[in-house]
Amino acid sequence: MVLFLVAFILFFLSLFFTYLIRKFSLKKNILDVPNQRSLHQLPTPRGGGLAFVLTFYLALLLLWLNHFVHVTVFLPLLGGIPIACVGYCDDVFGVKAHWRACVHVFSAAWGFYFLGGASTLFFMFAIFITVWFVNLYNFMDGIDGLAGMEAVFVSSVAGIILFLHGFNGISYVCFALASSVLGFLIFNWPPAKIFMGDVGSGFLGYVFAMLMWITNTQHQLPFPVWWILLSIFILDAGYTLIRRMIQKKKWWLAHREHAYQCLTQSGFSHKKVTLSILFVNVLICVPLADVYLNLHQRIGNLFYLILVLSVFWTAWFYIVKKYSVI
Repeated sequence: MVLFLVAFILFFLSLFFTYLIRKFSLKKNILDVPNQRSLHQLPTPRGGGLAFVLTFYLALLLLWLNHFVHVTVFLPLLGGIPIACVGYCDDVFGVKAHWRACVHVFSAAWGFYFLGGASTLFFMFAIFITVWFVNLYNFMDGIDGLAGMEAVFVSSVAGIILFLHGFNGISYVCFALASSVLGFLIFNWPPAKIFMGDVGSGFLGYVFAMLMWITNTQHQLPFPVWWILLSIFILDAGYTLIRRMIQKKKWWLAHREHAYQCLTQSGFSHKKVTLSILFVNVLICVPLADVYLNLHQRIGNLFYLILVLSVFWTAWFYIVKKYSVI
């Protein structure tokens, strides 16, 4: 009962913060103006992700002060603050890519340093993956409601799994994240009244990466489960990037070649695409994650992940080929 009450409070706090930030963004002309790469038609306030960033860190601080989470969870997650700060600066007046990259690498190094106990090679690998998560979430924040819906889904399901296995502290962190983003999602649901901006997308990518490393390191939830729950985002971003590299395109530039963008450009509404991905998450990704959790052989796990990757690649390839308007 107390858990639901706290989640309810966080939801309304985020909702209130989003309302204030939207008014401020309109007043200060902090708008996302449509261009040839955009999938929206009207100038829309951005930077709304600041609402769930503030709400989440308030909740995280309270969880730490009341001894629900250990310092080895609290400190790594604090690395999302610099990413949120540089993201908001980019939303307001623009920040050069190399400066954003420096902050991303710093935060990734900060987070994994406080997890400890890793070789130099794995440390570098973890930093790379974390920075990739920060950017892939930004890549996938392109239509109304999608990035917020994915965050609520993944954090809720992960929280439930962790709670059912007795890992209450880290599950509360996941539920706090879900409640915080849900308040923002009310304003971001199609047609969006505000966008989360880089302040929100970069923060979410980082937090999910850190939660993945934390729960894997502490033997609570293996990282492949996070990959399966986030598979739509990870694979659409990853496959699209590889495809652009193979085609010798300038892969680092903004584009509209992701599968979800192809669907939207071909005539599917933002709401229909977002809800379709939600249905895939619930009806396919959740059972796939459950199957993985019940596998106990490493060889079996490896073949299972390869099968999942292959199936999703087939679906992605079909969508890109059938609905691409390029």
